[in-house]
Amino acid sequence: MQLWSALCKTLAEKAAWALAADRGLDLIVMNPATVAGPKSGMNINNNVQNLLDQSGIFAFIHVDDLASAHILTYQADRAAGRYIC
Repeated sequence: MQLWSALCKTLAEKAAWALAADRGLDLIVMNPATVAGPKSGMNINNNVQNLLDQSGIFAFIHVDDLASAHILTYQADRAAGRYIC
């Protein structure tokens, strides 16, 4: 099984960390699972089997929860590093 999406996310995050370190920037990374919601075109109930067949991963976050996580992270003075959600 090939997980190209996971590989792309990993490589992009490594590049972002390298760029931030090179330029002395603070970086916070949000690593969401599969994002689902009313406008994502994904009905979790109907698509679970398809997703499991493709990746073997069973993790979802609702788009509203992910948006809230971004806002809370931005507002928190002590936020740093990586967040898996």
